[in-house]
Amino acid sequence: MKKNKKKLFLILPIIMITVISTTIIRKIKNTPPKISIEKLDQRVPIEIFKVKKMTLMKTLNYTGLVKLNKEIIISPRIKGLITKTYVDEGDRVKKGEILLSLDTEDYKIKFNISQNEKKDAEIKVEQIKLNLEDSEKKIQISSLNLDNLIVKKKELYYKSLEEKSNFETQKANYYRDKTLYEKEALSKSTFEYSKNLYKSAEYKLKQVQSQEKSIDIDIKKSKLELDQSKLQNKLTKNNLDQVKTYLKIALNNLNNSKNQLEYTNIKAKEDGVILNLFSESGEVVSLGQELIKFGVDDSVKITLGIGNKDLSHIKKGMETEISIDSIPGKIYKGTVNKILPSVSSNSGLTLVEINLNNKEHLLKKDMFARIKIIVDKAKNTIVVPKEFINTDNNNNKYLYIVKDKIVLKTIVTTGLESDDMIEINSGINENDIVTSANISHLKDKSKILIWNDIKGGEKNDIN
Repeated sequence: MKKNKKKLFLILPIIMITVISTTIIRKIKNTPPKISIEKLDQRVPIEIFKVKKMTLMKTLNYTGLVKLNKEIIISPRIKGLITKTYVDEGDRVKKGEILLSLDTEDYKIKFNISQNEKKDAEIKVEQIKLNLEDSEKKIQISSLNLDNLIVKKKELYYKSLEEKSNFETQKANYYRDKTLYEKEALSKSTFEYSKNLYKSAEYKLKQVQSQEKSIDIDIKKSKLELDQSKLQNKLTKNNLDQVKTYLKIALNNLNNSKNQLEYTNIKAKEDGVILNLFSESGEVVSLGQELIKFGVDDSVKITLGIGNKDLSHIKKGMETEISIDSIPGKIYKGTVNKILPSVSSNSGLTLVEINLNNKEHLLKKDMFARIKIIVDKAKNTIVVPKEFINTDNNNNKYLYIVKDKIVLKTIVTTGLESDDMIEINSGINENDIVTSANISHLKDKSKILIWNDIKGGEKNDIN
């Protein structure tokens, strides 16, 4: 065992020396060679870079936490005992899915009672409707009978006038003939005939008058019957209104009891995720008590506090790129959705809200995010690293272009800048070769020694 330890102590220093030596060699290979300019015939060792067209973006960089656009507290609409919980925290659910159930026994009893009350009210309504139809028929019959009696009375009235006239005529003839008969100026048979006509006219008149009295009595009875039928009809209508009101109340009670029975199943109103459960099976819950915290996460947001210096560059609708530390290698595209008009009293910063799509549901609440707000962009443009640019005494910016083993000082105009890259608007072209190291040792038409493989941007976007 002691021999093994001795061997280990001998091997470890050798390994450490090897690692350190390898590291030093690698650094030497990546460092421009320190060669005397005189020995190189005044040639300056340089690195070169091939110019390419790319997309350059100027960004403002921030960090923040992912938040859900919508969080909902789910509460029961009735009180009851939780009999079953169907979800756990973190579960994804669909709209209409049952999350938990309350005891249904009492609500089923109420529902059945409400159903019976509704049926009773419907039966009463139908019965009263039939009674109402009967009373309306009686009104029609009484009205028709009364109209007939009134017509008959008018007929009797005219007949009475006729009989009265006839009676008066026969009466006058009778008393005239009686006087003549008493003076023996008229035969007995003629007198008797006149007398009979008089008696007949008197009988007919009394008969008509009797009929008039009788029909007056009938009219009074008919009017009374009609009034009674109308009163009964009115009472029946009032009764029908009352029963209809009772039916309306019964239907409302049935609807409420049906809803309460349905409320025993607490469901998701939207697609989303269960954030928190505040109660469990076996607990008695009350109306409005917080049961579940529910999140809608098809899209999420990140709220940033922006200072006045950067705020002037940010506009609503600007594109953003978001990376999540816990989801390496994936870049999310978002947009500036809101720039709140008020400034936070605590920080003095303006709140800016960024929205991004989360259809894959990979983004979770409170994930740490790195945000790049793209405030400017130049597409398909010539771009070089900033360190390649020099400025002369006349404040002109220039690069060194490699031509036939020498470098030529080339004045350039620049445009958009990012943290480490700059856009070249004029002075060089795509595929030109420019110097990228040892620039301080160069001047116009310096001879050069290229010591590296050609370099150039490979990425499409630079920021």
